[in-house]
Amino acid sequence: MQRSRISIFVLLFSLLMLAGAQRARAYTLFQVIPIFQLNEIADDNVGLTSTHPQADLVTNILAGIYADYRGPARDGHFEYETIGEVFAKESKDDNFGGTQFFQMSDHEHLSQRTTLSMNDWFLTGKIPSSLLTSGSVANATPSLNAQIALAILATIPSDSNLFAADLRHNFTEQWSDDLHVRQEFFSTANTFSLLSTVGGHTDYFVLPRLAIGVGYDFYDFRLKDSPSPVDTQFPQLRVDWDITRQLEFDGLGGLLISSRPSGGSAEIRPGYEGAITYLSPHWRARLGGGQTPGITASGGAGLVRDASGDLAYMIDRRTTLFTGVSYYEMLGGQNPQNVLSYGGGASYRINRWLVVYAQYVNLRESAATQSGAIGPVSTSPASSQPITSNVFMIGASLSFEAFRSAL
Repeated sequence: MQRSRISIFVLLFSLLMLAGAQRARAYTLFQVIPIFQLNEIADDNVGLTSTHPQADLVTNILAGIYADYRGPARDGHFEYETIGEVFAKESKDDNFGGTQFFQMSDHEHLSQRTTLSMNDWFLTGKIPSSLLTSGSVANATPSLNAQIALAILATIPSDSNLFAADLRHNFTEQWSDDLHVRQEFFSTANTFSLLSTVGGHTDYFVLPRLAIGVGYDFYDFRLKDSPSPVDTQFPQLRVDWDITRQLEFDGLGGLLISSRPSGGSAEIRPGYEGAITYLSPHWRARLGGGQTPGITASGGAGLVRDASGDLAYMIDRRTTLFTGVSYYEMLGGQNPQNVLSYGGGASYRINRWLVVYAQYVNLRESAATQSGAIGPVSTSPASSQPITSNVFMIGASLSFEAFRSAL
């Protein structure tokens, strides 16, 4: 596990050095922003158990740092956050630093037509329900992402890392090509899974607002408890349509062709991803979903179906209302699992540094014993008893610019 994790970061920073060693002097602005949140949470199932749920009041503390750099040749950011919890009843569960989140993003403008983008997300430790309502890990709306969904369904401390690199070149104003690589690992005390992806696509604007294209992705699974790895090919058709200046749609669809190199018949399923986004001075709305290869919570190879939507309305410059829903279903082995999160809230910006908010989140997790997608049988039996949790939170977020420099 450690060796794979180190290789990811070595790859990340090697690409950074190779792409940007000659461009360090092009930085124009660097700033550092400390992040601090204090939340009071009422949770009716703090242990996320299917039987005998325990309610408790939790003081949630989030601390972190955000660094941002912008320039004509390079831009990006770095973010680190950790979460602490103090329980009113179960003081034995008090912890700080039990959850750690790291994110890094870098965009190298190699030329006017070529850009290299790199992103890395790392999440480790105990995954409290407050993670859905705290910090940038969960965004402003109560939504899941693939890493949080995996961690919640695993039920025990876990490590997950997702690294992606993307090289894009615009041959003309109408025609562009893209090459990308991606590596994801997920591990617990019982499992270790590694998913590597390589692919590319080409897009062409047939109309000023409509682009169509073709693409191909190859997925390679490496599993601790599987006698043979699993490979999946994903040929696809793509569309990117700016319906209006405020409304846009992008999607892709094709076939997922999965097989084991050691032998056996191939399995073919539909694969797709899509999202529609609306942005205006007061509204932000997005709906999306898909079905793609992914790591399951039991550490196997399978399919991940997801659907999400979020809606935010800015009443004025200080006040925002928001709501969101997200769903992840992980198909693999004999125990498909799914997790659903929905809720909403409001935030009010007192000044440039201080924001107060109130939020509600409902979390539902369930599993059913039935035939699933590709991959080994789950290493631990999943309960068919659904798990539900209701989280009510009020809190305040403090962030300020501690350092700024032109370089």
